[in-house]
Amino acid sequence: MRLLANYVLLIFVSFLMTWDFAMAQQNEKNKTWCIGRFMVTLPANAEIKMERDSYFFYTVESKKSSRPEFNSFVNGREETLRKERHKSGTPLLQKTIPVGSDGRLLTFWGNRSASRLVNIEGYRYLNGRQFSISDRFSISKEQIALTSTKATLLSIRSRDRSEIPSAPGFCIDYGFIPDEGYNNEELNVSFVFKGQPDMHLHIDTLIKEPGPTLLERTKDVLSSLGSLAGYIHTVRSGKRALGPLVGEESLVKVPTEGGNTGHQFTWETQGEDRSDYPFISIVFETALKGDSLDGRPSSLNDKQALELWDSILSSFRLRPTTKP
Repeated sequence: MRLLANYVLLIFVSFLMTWDFAMAQQNEKNKTWCIGRFMVTLPANAEIKMERDSYFFYTVESKKSSRPEFNSFVNGREETLRKERHKSGTPLLQKTIPVGSDGRLLTFWGNRSASRLVNIEGYRYLNGRQFSISDRFSISKEQIALTSTKATLLSIRSRDRSEIPSAPGFCIDYGFIPDEGYNNEELNVSFVFKGQPDMHLHIDTLIKEPGPTLLERTKDVLSSLGSLAGYIHTVRSGKRALGPLVGEESLVKVPTEGGNTGHQFTWETQGEDRSDYPFISIVFETALKGDSLDGRPSSLNDKQALELWDSILSSFRLRPTTKP
């Protein structure tokens, strides 16, 4: 009996080790990304090609930089605005405000004729990157704008793209803005796939008023194409929920030059007026050169494209958080 028990235990342990090894291999083949308030898991060869972030009406950007490069850039920007003149004869630059030991705010007239709206730019150096935010404000709201911009700039922290924060907030390119609730925000991110240059993935989130749904727009487009619509093959179309996100998908194959076809798979939710449930668009395309169909063969056949698409959608979710 003891021998049998030991044998069963050995098989069980071997199974666990095999399962763990398989899971480790699977994890090596995928990578999870934090984008805005959401997460998505993609093949390991996925790379961010472009990311644009807007937070609380600020345009937010980051780029690789050294401390000397950062200082040179901000000093140069300040000097340029100081030299250029407003119609009143004064410099375009109005104020320069230090933000901690590694940041600066600049307020200035956007052009020589401006009289009501003032531009504001904030710069901060963090761990080898230059973070910048920008907006415009009414001259009557100057103090509110300065306080808000300074607070936002100070709240930014740097992160590696592979880091998934646990605190509530908004992931930006190489950074994170912690917060506790609703903000007007927008995200546009495009992924490319190393070794598969014809494949692109685009994810957009923003808070906006509902409009015509994906399926309604698709129907109108196909109707407007007339007989040409016969060249577009619908792979799948209909309602599709991603957990609590109620949405629609439209998966089509379209002809390209040279007799090839490309995949254009789209999922959308109209969302609500909430940061955790905005309008979301996810688009996956194949047979692209740059951003255009040019006739190159797709890296994936239909079965592979559907499997990858379903994997992407099933992994897309609101990032779980815990309050610090």
